[in-house]
Amino acid sequence: CKLQADWTFMATELSEESYQQAFKTLHDIGLETRISLLKVDDPHCILPIDLSAVQVTLCNPPFYASQGEREAGRSRKTTAH
Repeated sequence: CKLQADWTFMATELSEESYQQAFKTLHDIGLETRISLLKVDDPHCILPIDLSAVQVTLCNPPFYASQGEREAGRSRKTTAH
Protein backbone atom coordinates (compact mmCIF):
# COMPACT_ATOMS: atom_id res chain seq x y z
CA CYS A 1 0.00 0.00 0.00
CA LYS A 2 2.77 2.46 0.80
CA LEU A 3 4.72 1.85 -2.41
CA GLN A 4 1.70 2.18 -4.71
CA ALA A 5 -0.47 4.90 -3.22
CA ASP A 6 -3.03 4.70 -6.03
CA TRP A 7 -3.72 0.97 -5.66
CA THR A 8 -6.86 -0.20 -3.90
CA PHE A 9 -7.60 -3.61 -2.44
CA MET A 10 -10.58 -5.72 -1.49
CA ALA A 11 -10.67 -8.30 1.27
CA THR A 12 -13.41 -10.81 1.96
CA GLU A 13 -14.16 -12.80 5.09
CA LEU A 14 -16.56 -15.69 5.58
CA SER A 15 -16.70 -15.86 9.36
CA GLU A 16 -18.10 -13.04 11.45
CA GLU A 17 -15.22 -13.32 13.91
CA SER A 18 -12.60 -12.96 11.15
CA TYR A 19 -14.55 -10.09 9.61
CA GLN A 20 -14.69 -8.20 12.92
CA GLN A 21 -10.95 -8.71 13.51
CA ALA A 22 -10.07 -7.61 9.97
CA PHE A 23 -12.32 -4.55 10.33
CA LYS A 24 -10.59 -3.58 13.58
CA THR A 25 -7.12 -4.17 12.12
CA LEU A 26 -7.82 -2.04 9.04
CA HIS A 27 -8.99 0.84 11.23
CA ASP A 28 -6.13 0.41 13.71
CA ILE A 29 -3.51 0.67 10.93
CA GLY A 30 -5.34 3.38 8.99
CA LEU A 31 -6.00 1.43 5.80
CA GLU A 32 -9.81 1.41 5.86
CA THR A 33 -9.90 3.87 2.94
CA ARG A 34 -7.55 1.74 0.81
CA ILE A 35 -8.89 -1.74 1.57
CA SER A 36 -12.58 -2.51 1.16
CA LEU A 37 -13.75 -5.30 3.43
CA LEU A 38 -16.72 -7.45 2.48
CA LYS A 39 -18.48 -10.02 4.65
CA VAL A 40 -19.53 -12.89 2.41
CA ASP A 41 -21.86 -15.74 3.28
CA ASP A 42 -21.42 -18.15 0.36
CA PRO A 43 -18.19 -20.20 0.62
CA HIS A 44 -18.53 -20.98 -3.10
CA CYS A 45 -18.47 -17.30 -4.06
CA ILE A 46 -15.92 -15.44 -1.97
CA LEU A 47 -15.42 -12.71 -4.60
CA PRO A 48 -18.97 -11.45 -5.28
CA ILE A 49 -17.85 -8.80 -7.76
CA ASP A 50 -17.26 -8.31 -11.48
CA LEU A 51 -13.77 -9.75 -11.89
CA SER A 52 -13.10 -8.01 -15.23
CA ALA A 53 -11.37 -5.12 -13.45
CA VAL A 54 -9.40 -7.32 -11.05
CA GLN A 55 -5.72 -7.65 -11.86
CA VAL A 56 -4.58 -9.94 -9.04
CA THR A 57 -6.23 -12.28 -6.55
CA LEU A 58 -4.65 -13.78 -3.47
CA CYS A 59 -5.95 -16.39 -1.11
CA ASN A 60 -4.21 -16.66 2.21
CA PRO A 61 -3.95 -19.23 3.62
CA PRO A 62 -4.57 -21.89 1.02
CA PHE A 63 -7.44 -24.17 1.97
CA TYR A 64 -7.27 -27.95 1.68
CA ALA A 65 -9.96 -30.58 2.14
CA SER A 66 -7.55 -32.94 3.91
CA GLN A 67 -3.98 -33.35 5.12
CA GLY A 68 -3.36 -35.63 2.13
CA GLU A 69 -4.46 -32.92 -0.30
CA ARG A 70 -2.15 -30.45 1.45
CA GLU A 71 0.82 -32.78 1.20
CA ALA A 72 0.12 -33.54 -2.47
CA GLY A 73 0.06 -29.82 -3.23
CA ARG A 74 3.31 -29.25 -1.40
CA SER A 75 4.90 -32.17 -3.24
CA ARG A 76 3.89 -30.71 -6.62
CA LYS A 77 5.41 -27.35 -5.70
CA THR A 78 8.73 -28.75 -4.53
CA THR A 79 9.16 -31.10 -7.50
CA ALA A 80 8.11 -28.67 -10.27
CA HIS A 81 10.83 -27.54 -12.64
